[in-house]
Amino acid sequence: MTTDPLSTGTPQREPSREEIFTSLFADTIKQQATTALMLLGKIPNPETGERFQEPDSARVYIYQLEMLEARTQGNLTPFEKEYLAKGLATVRQTFQEVTGQDITPTLSADVPPAETAPIPPPPAPVPAPTTPPVPPVPAESRKRYTKTY
Repeated sequence: MTTDPLSTGTPQREPSREEIFTSLFADTIKQQATTALMLLGKIPNPETGERFQEPDSARVYIYQLEMLEARTQGNLTPFEKEYLAKGLATVRQTFQEVTGQDITPTLSADVPPAETAPIPPPPAPVPAPTTPPVPPVPAESRKRYTKTY
């Protein structure tokens, strides 16, 4: 338990691991969606205040959100699932408004995951080629070069 620095000493409980992860997950979704909206010109760049459109870059962020939806299927709390669905719906609708193109879910969670083969073990390391050792040349037999003018 910690004490809230703004209160009169009322103890607060520490957030659980699940609450921390839910908060971090929501922050990740918000960050991806906000970046997509900025790249679609709906939110100004926080550094410059300018609006610009880069739909191809925004599409990457939308695909990343779709990937999160597909890869976390069955592992989200109801809040997380709804938050992700609303974020995806917002960026998809905005993409369609800006580009006139329908960005259909390409990595949708309603598509069953493909069967994947197990990852094979890495190949055994190949030993470095060995070269036969070169016998040392006696110092007396080394040819000396001289320069004459």
